[in-house]
Amino acid sequence: FVVPISEGCLNACTYCATRFARGVLKSYKPGLIVKWVKEAVAKGYKEIQLSSEDTGCYGFDIGTNLARLLDEITSIEGEFRIRVGMMNPNNAVKVLDELIEAYKDNKIYKFLHLPVQSGDNEILKRMGRPYTVEEFEEIVREFRKHIKDLNLNTDIIVGFPGESEEAFQNTVELIKRVRPDKINVSRFSPRPGTVAARMKDQIVGWRVKERSRYLHRLRLSISYEINRRYLGREMEVLTHGEGKKGGIEGRTMNYKDIILPEAPVGEFVKVKVTKTTSTYLLGELVD
Repeated sequence: FVVPISEGCLNACTYCATRFARGVLKSYKPGLIVKWVKEAVAKGYKEIQLSSEDTGCYGFDIGTNLARLLDEITSIEGEFRIRVGMMNPNNAVKVLDELIEAYKDNKIYKFLHLPVQSGDNEILKRMGRPYTVEEFEEIVREFRKHIKDLNLNTDIIVGFPGESEEAFQNTVELIKRVRPDKINVSRFSPRPGTVAARMKDQIVGWRVKERSRYLHRLRLSISYEINRRYLGREMEVLTHGEGKKGGIEGRTMNYKDIILPEAPVGEFVKVKVTKTTSTYLLGELVD
């Protein structure tokens, strides 16, 4: 069940066509969000997805923050899980300690979607991303220190105007250092009316494609190695429904996709991981 927590965004990225004016953030009041979640839980929903352009800046316009909202939601009675949506590093860092504390609650999936977009500080500046690679790494380090089995997802844009070979290599090195569980790689394409579309040093198409393919291979090999660590482990899973290729799909408590041959749907079940791939786990019920 998707619950919107805010609309708009405080960043002004040069490639974004949504073009929110800086400062246009409209956070919903915590009481209203809590009411929506309570209603969903009462109807039997067991997974609540908090959505927003950037959950990290939630509440900055109304004198609260994401961590406090999470504390309110986790105190709601019932057995359910919360998936926190994407948050930008520059806003997450402002509430980092509180956020990590909130994440320790069992009702929150140990899942962090933190888009870095580039591993090169110069490119981040050109993108209008108001943080550094070092700040991104610091957030990841702190989360991993306190949250066991954190499932880190990030986004990378390849071929942004001015991305030299060195800048691209900086991104590759960052990925090798940080080793996210999943990386969403997208190729830069100029959107009409954006600052980035008017930048002079656009990267030639074949090079963008080449870099994208390289990152895709790297991403799969890292994901494969990370997922292998779960082999043989017993985990709690929330089942969702039938999988596209048969079996029953579910999510582990750190929001990894898992497929089971059979299981009751919409229930919390105990599962042993029997096989792993780069994109999902396979398991069976434990009696």
